[in-house]
Parts: sequence; structure tokens; C-alpha cells
Amino acid sequence: MLALFLASTLSPALVVAAPRTFTGHDGTTIRANLVGVKDGVVVLRSGRNRNFIPFPNFVLADREYIVATFNERKKPELIAQLLTAALRSPLGAPKQNVTQQRSDIPRAVIPGQQKSNQSQKLDGVPLPSPELLQLPDTRIWTDLLGRQVQAQFEKVTAEGNVALRDGYRSQKLPLVAFIRSDLEYIQQVLKDDLELEVFPPGELQPLTAEQTAAGYRVWTDRKGVTLNAKFVRHFRRDLTLEVDGTNTDFPFHGLSVADRDRVTAENKRRADAARAKAEATQAAAGASAGPSGAGMSPGQPGYRPTTPGYSPPMSNRPDYTPPTFTPPTYTPPTDTQPEFSLPEFEYEFHCDRCGHTWTREHKAVDQCPKCSGGGGAYGEGRRIGRYSGFGALIGLIGFGIRWLLYRRD
Repeated sequence: MLALFLASTLSPALVVAAPRTFTGHDGTTIRANLVGVKDGVVVLRSGRNRNFIPFPNFVLADREYIVATFNERKKPELIAQLLTAALRSPLGAPKQNVTQQRSDIPRAVIPGQQKSNQSQKLDGVPLPSPELLQLPDTRIWTDLLGRQVQAQFEKVTAEGNVALRDGYRSQKLPLVAFIRSDLEYIQQVLKDDLELEVFPPGELQPLTAEQTAAGYRVWTDRKGVTLNAKFVRHFRRDLTLEVDGTNTDFPFHGLSVADRDRVTAENKRRADAARAKAEATQAAAGASAGPSGAGMSPGQPGYRPTTPGYSPPMSNRPDYTPPTFTPPTYTPPTDTQPEFSLPEFEYEFHCDRCGHTWTREHKAVDQCPKCSGGGGAYGEGRRIGRYSGFGALIGLIGFGIRWLLYRRD
């Protein structure tokens, strides 16, 4: 019963494997049994001690063994927990728990806390990896769960995540989630990129007085090769230098660290100068438009905000003249230009009794004037009108509407 109770507190699914010697990235070893996963970390049992160790702290061979064991036990959800936790904290420390014993495998060294000047590595990959001069082609990547994605490798971050680009979308996956062939591919890409030349090799000639006066100086690439050139511009991954009067593009990340810092500082200086020039131009334009209006309230004449580039409305300017309003004049109609009048309508009625037909100026049905009978009827909705000019058109439109409204079935 005690064993079952301990098993239920360790992981959602208990997986007990044969003893094995596990190795950390710093070479420290521990012989223990693989028990399971709890809260995204691997649980090992060494004697009576339980050890909670993050998945990225194991070497590649041990990570492959852990994944293979979970696959044999048909527990892919445990692998997914490990990979998800590795993405959140790929170089995390063991989970702190009052019931656990201290792990014999220390956590990987956190960036910025190296014990030596050598850059730390994870499975042979430096963290972070140097920026590539040329991005490789798109390939298919596979993780330890067998999931695949087609993307382009960009870099490995200091946290141990691999940045992949799929078109315009960039995603990060933990380095420890990839299979061995993908890790070997990353190592080879970084190695080939470091062998690329940035500046053409050759003997450096001393700078002349004319070159120094024109802004030329000595530049150094990441391999230590020097070049006499003048800075022109920097845009994203490209750096343009003037060499012997000709502009040439170089990869920005191929420069030495000191030269990259100088380029960044020069870009900032140029941006500040352009901003100051724009503000001065706006201030000069505002001063030429009139008084600044400092100390005035919004209700006083001549007031305007002090916002750069603000232009006061025309009504506030001293030379503003309001427009004069001239009322329209009425011109009586002439013989050649008849006055417009509404059309005059006459409605036609027909008596069903005696057959007499008569007209009226309104449509109210009345008794027949001939037989005084009550059989007078609006003759099929017809109406007669006297039109002239534009009134004829209105009459036709009205005829159609009334015919639709008053027609008999």
C-alpha cells in the first residue's frame, strides 16, 4: 500500500525502468531508476531518494533513452509534458520540494553566470549561437514525438530555444526537443557559416590624409581581417561601406563586436540629428506664421498651441479679411423664359347608367349631372392634364403612380 501511495504522488502515470547511469551536461553522473514525470520534470529514484530533474539537464543520449522508454510504455503525453516545460524554462533548476533529495545532476549553467570565459554549449551548440551571415535553405525538422515542420533555421537563443522561420512567421522550439540528426545539422550550419569570409583577405595599406579627412577608418571583421572603408549606411542585415570610392555591401553580423557597437552608435547619432533638424524646421515655420501665443488663454486673439508644426487658422491671422455675403436677386421671367408652373390636372368620370362622360378638377366622385344617378365612376383611373414644359414629365410620373394605386381588378 505504501508503494502505491508513493507512486500516486510521483506522476500521473507510473513508469519504472531498470537502473541506469544518467549523465548531466557538466559530466556529473547518477545511477537511478526512471520513475516518471511530475510537473514537467523527470523523476528518478536512487535508493530511497527521489530526484526531480529538468529534461534539458540530461545529455542527448539520456534524453533519447527517456523518450524511448515512454514510447515503449505508450505514454506520449509524458513526453509532451517534458517538451512543453522545456520551452518555458529550457535551462531550469530542479523543482524545489521539501520531500525531495538534492539532485546529483546540477542544472545547466545559466547565461551570464559562466564560470569561465568559454561560451556554454548545449549538445555542442553554443548558447546563444552567433548570427548567421547567410540563412540556410528550408528543411523538414522532427521532434522527439515524431512531429514535423518545414522551416528555415535562424539561430539558437540564450535560453536554448531554436528560432525557425516559416515564411513570414517565426516560432521557437526547445533545442532539446529535436532528434539527433537535427542537432547535427545545426552544428554543421554554424560551422560552415563561421568559415565564410567577410572582408577580402589582403595586406592592409596605411590610410592617407585624404582618406582620413573623408571619414575613412580601419574596420575589422570577426576573423580579424582589416579593411580601410567609410561607413555609408546600415539596414537590417546589410552594411554598406565605401571602399576606394565604391559602395560595397557586407553582412553586418560579420563585423567584430567593437565595430558593430560603433555602427549602432552612429545610427543613433544620425537619428537624433535628423529628429533635431525636423523640430528646428517646425519651430521656424511656426515662428514665421505669427506670434507664439505664449502665456495666452484659448479665448484670447492670437492664441495658438505650442505644438511643433501647428499652423493657426486663417481667421486668427492679422491679414485675414472675412468674405462679404451678397443676397441673391430675383429676376422676373421674360417671354423667352416662361415662368415655371405646376401642371393642371382634370379627372374624367363616366356614368355606368346613362353613359354620360364629364370632367372635374378633383377626383371626388359625384352624381351624374345628366341623369342624377348614383352610378358615376372614376373612369378606369384615367386623368387628363394640361401640361407645359417640365410639368409634362411630372404629370406622366404621377399618372403611372396613380394608375398603379387606383386600377381596378
